[in-house]
Order: sequence, then structure tokens, then C-alpha cells
Amino acid sequence: FVEPFCGMASVSLKLIGGNDTSPPVSRHGAKTGYALSILAALGLTPKTDNVHIIINDVDPFIYNLWSKLVDPKIKRKVVKILEAWNKCKIYSHAINPDSATPACPHCRGFGRRVEKKLYTELVEAYHENGGLWTGAKGVAQWLVLRAWSRVFEHNNPPQLYLGPDRPSVARKGLNTCFATRLRGIRDRTAALPNLAHVDVLNVSAEDIKPIPNSFLYMDPPYVEGMQYGEECSREKVIEIARRWDAVGATVAISEAEKVIDDWHSIDISPYRRQSGRRSKGFFTLKSREILTLNRMPVSII
Repeated sequence: FVEPFCGMASVSLKLIGGNDTSPPVSRHGAKTGYALSILAALGLTPKTDNVHIIINDVDPFIYNLWSKLVDPKIKRKVVKILEAWNKCKIYSHAINPDSATPACPHCRGFGRRVEKKLYTELVEAYHENGGLWTGAKGVAQWLVLRAWSRVFEHNNPPQLYLGPDRPSVARKGLNTCFATRLRGIRDRTAALPNLAHVDVLNVSAEDIKPIPNSFLYMDPPYVEGMQYGEECSREKVIEIARRWDAVGATVAISEAEKVIDDWHSIDISPYRRQSGRRSKGFFTLKSREILTLNRMPVSII
């Protein structure tokens, strides 16, 4: 199973980890909510053992993330570092997130100051070092900055801090407190499945050699949408897809419209597993998710 534009690798994670597996942090265009429908259309079952997976992304931050987390020792170190950064265990909703409310003094005062202090320290370290820390500490640093910055990817420095007083869509308007936010990153990282059968690449998608009788899932930059770091035109996407199709691979492509006229397609927009799209801009205006396949979709869930 190959994801040449993997990003947070949501589909691959569901394939090997099962329904409840999610990336440690979110990212624009992540397919976490659509992953089960994509797998069903391909005829694949979540939590499949011993499947060889290749994930690739030109974003150096993404490559650094997954190339490190495939090592279980580094993953455990990342989890311990995230736990050490949580200074707010004395509050009840550090244990029970459902107890957090907009009126909580933790969210309004202490937690806000502690989170902003941690964020500032991580940003200053990034600028002083000319990049992330090395090893597990750098992975933890990126996860927190990625989750709490509106802009931080493709070698762009972290920008626009999103504080703990930001209303949470998923929590129906309740403020997302520091302990809850940090704990979520930690818990999702700790819950990642065994990635021993995952190879991580950092090349252009067109440089990956087609593999006969494999599965290729492409989530390229959408036409007229946000560009995630790779200039990949519609023509190049189609060329890559047809090359893999020629060697007998099963190919699926995500876009806001059908990509290849003579292939099959299915609208998976109604099957999103999480809350509605939260991204502003392009996705609020054009939120259709069309899956284009070179085979008839096996099923849809």
C-alpha cells in the first residue's frame, strides 16, 4: 500500500491500526474522517496485519516525523517528553477532559499562561537552532508547534499561535484547555500502531517506481486549493496514476472532483466520520470529496 502524498498518513494508519487510530495532530486536508470509506472502496480492511506500506512526502517536517516514529524506542521517548511538558496535572480535567468548561480558571488563567510560555520557548528554540531539535525531542517540538500554530509546514517557521482559549468545534464551543490539548497529542502518539512494516520516503511522487498488483492512494494538492509543498499539476497526477494502473495496481485519487474521465468515481462526502470541515477558506467553499478509482469501488461505508 503506497501513499505518495502521505501528509499525516491517515489512511495508512487506519489500514494497519484499525478504526480508532488517528494521527498525533491534524493538518489541512487530512483524510482521517474519510479513511475508512477510502479503504472500503479499495476493498481493504482496517487493521490488516503484515501489510507493507510506503509513505512519502516532500515536506521535510513530515518526513522527519514518520521516519522517527517508525522506531518504537523514539516513539516512547516522544510520549515521555510530551508528558514532561504537561505542568497542569493538578487540575481535574487533566484526568477528565469532559470537566473542562469556558469558566474554568485553568483555561482562563494559569493554563493559558503555561501553554503560551511553552509555545514561546519551543518557537525560540526553533529560531535559535535554525530548525527543530534532533531526535525525539524535535518530533515532540514539531507536534506541539504544528498543533498550536496556524502556519508551520514546508520549512516555514511557526506562525500565528492558537491559544488555549480558542473555542473547540469538536467540543461544542467549550474552550480547549492546555492539559487537554497536550494530553491529546500525547495519547494519539502513544496509540500509534507498530510501524515496523512502513517505509518512509522523501522524494517526488513521480520518482516512486510503480509496484505491480499493489494499492496506490493519492491525495495530491487539490486544483484551486491549498498547496501542501509539492507543485503537482493535474496532468502529473494523471500520468502517475496511469503508470501505476499499467502495472496492475489498484489506484484511488482524492480530489474535489473526478480526476480521470474514463475511470470510476464515488462521492464520499456524506461518509465523513468526524465533525464537519473546520478549515477556513477553500474547504468551506468546496467541500466535496470525490474518490476516483481505476476499478469499480468494492463497497462504501
